[in-house]
Amino acid sequence: MECKDRYKPYRCFVPLESSAGVLHVGRFTIAIRVREVSRTEFVVSVPLDQVGRLDRSRAIYLDFHGERWLVRKTSEYHGDEVAAWVTLERLQDATRHRVPRSWAATLKPRRETDSDPVLLAGLCVCLAIMFLVFPGVGDKLGTKQLLVSSLRSVWQAVISVFW
Repeated sequence: MECKDRYKPYRCFVPLESSAGVLHVGRFTIAIRVREVSRTEFVVSVPLDQVGRLDRSRAIYLDFHGERWLVRKTSEYHGDEVAAWVTLERLQDATRHRVPRSWAATLKPRRETDSDPVLLAGLCVCLAIMFLVFPGVGDKLGTKQLLVSSLRSVWQAVISVFW
């Protein structure tokens, strides 16, 4: 049983102030205006002298509103002598999503949660160090002198970097 898409795409008009986009055609970039957007295609306004490039290209990428799409030209309409309206079918989402690759990215606070696990872990480590340095506990366990000397050497290293 073959399932076909029974619903026609709903078209949304794009206001002129937010319609700027860029087409990447081979090694060329073309500044365009996106006129309409649907779930399956874009209708864009392309300068007439650049329309021929769309026919000769194998890969056309559209950058619009922070997204990048691999598209294919399906039709064109020459409405005036300045620009042609071209319909571009969406083929594939080619947006690159950045993945943090360092430990420093984990230190950035997460706004969607009420408590930040990195902050809680750091507070637990500080609390454990403070507990082991206390006069009564640190002296009995023999950790006071080791922790104080290590904290002093870390502090001197930080000061030598900045002063």
